[in-house]
Amino acid sequence: MLVSLLLLASAAAAAAAPAKSQPTLLGCVSGNNRVAVAQGCATVPGSGGRGSDAGLKGVVALAGGGTTSSLYAIGSENSAITQLVAGSSPGRLRFAACFTGNTFIERSCPAVPGAYANSDQAPIAYPTAAAISPDGRSLYLVSGSFHGSVIARFAREPLSGALTYVDCLTGDTEPGPTGVLSCTLIPGATRGGYGSGMNEPTGVLVSADGRHVYVTTDLDQSLVTFNRDSTGALHFGGCLSTNLKTTRCRHISIGRWGFEGLSEPLLSPDGKFLYAGASRAATIDTFKIGPSGTPTFAGCLGGRGEVSRCTFHRGPLNSLELPTGLTASPDWHFLYATSGYGAILTLRRNPSTGALTAVSCISGDREDRGLCTLTSVTEPHHGFHPTSPLTGIRRPLVSANGRRLFAPVRTQDALVEFRRDPKTGALSFQDCITGSLRTAKRGVCQPIPGATKHGGASGFYKLTTLARGPEGLLYGASFADSTVWVIRP
Repeated sequence: MLVSLLLLASAAAAAAAPAKSQPTLLGCVSGNNRVAVAQGCATVPGSGGRGSDAGLKGVVALAGGGTTSSLYAIGSENSAITQLVAGSSPGRLRFAACFTGNTFIERSCPAVPGAYANSDQAPIAYPTAAAISPDGRSLYLVSGSFHGSVIARFAREPLSGALTYVDCLTGDTEPGPTGVLSCTLIPGATRGGYGSGMNEPTGVLVSADGRHVYVTTDLDQSLVTFNRDSTGALHFGGCLSTNLKTTRCRHISIGRWGFEGLSEPLLSPDGKFLYAGASRAATIDTFKIGPSGTPTFAGCLGGRGEVSRCTFHRGPLNSLELPTGLTASPDWHFLYATSGYGAILTLRRNPSTGALTAVSCISGDREDRGLCTLTSVTEPHHGFHPTSPLTGIRRPLVSANGRRLFAPVRTQDALVEFRRDPKTGALSFQDCITGSLRTAKRGVCQPIPGATKHGGASGFYKLTTLARGPEGLLYGASFADSTVWVIRP
């Protein structure tokens, strides 16, 4: 009798437990015809077998979304920016327009003035990130891969989201193939751009008051400030750098790695603090923004004891290797930093001083045992780090209600979901979906409809970036499948 009662109680508890829900794929837009056919995606001009002539080829970033009228996909491999707008039914996107700096695809996307065939000197050449001004009237696009040094300005119609190319600034004095310099030079510009402060820009953001634009750079190891006037035009305002070759920058001495790989800038809502991750230095850097908009270096976390002026101690900070993404909780009490080796670090933020403290981490790397909460660990990877559902994780995104965190995992062709404790900031693994049957066989991720053996042509191949959509939806972009998704969490 007791056994029967226990079984009934157990069954009742199971029935009362909330069902585990997975993210739902609502629709997609693709430059890859194989994905479009398999997943029922809308297509963009230039779509083909691998999106060779499409503006969506090699999507590395998404800008807009949320409450804005348009989503902009940054296609690095074809030097393009593509505007997508809401379709006729909920959860759908459709192509609106695109621009390119590569004349090889100008039949698919109109070329901006100064565009060339595969030219590093074009105003849009292998772009990496974009940001929209608070008034919605300007969009700024930085081009950084392959030693680019450009920030381009587009005028934006706030209601329709339509873009018009205006001009660009560059740190590279070298003219294009026709002998013409397409962009205005910033002070300190050099031949090739290295040492200008703008070489290989990785991220861009606009201050809440719209008066300043900040750019992070990789090779020049810099945080660059531009002053923005009432027309949206930019004027060079200075830079901070750990690279002694940047002659026009104020130099910061923090060790041999410095700000190398600086990217993923975040600006606090009060505009007083800017945060960025330095991938090669394995640090999270904090900058204080003065009343005039000028940043000063305030300190850093991580660096495994190899970066001076940087706080490091054994514990969660050990998981911070190769920072690949940085995001904030809705209340800005916590920041989350992802490590390419498969971990997410939770950082508590002091709103008054801007200081960060590492409080916990979750990891798929068995070397983090005893330091982080571990997810399932699978086979070793090259004898150094294990491959897990988190290996290759990129910039995360916290849900609007603050109770979940999502992140793309590029090397696993996956989207992972975590439950989040709003009080402590701690994360616990919830779910994972993948376009790779190989990843799914490890038993942690569930395959999406149309998943393939190695993820190619699933629409999730090298899932790279996320952005907010309207009404709690997510946008996700696949780099190798040239596809943008609408996802219901």
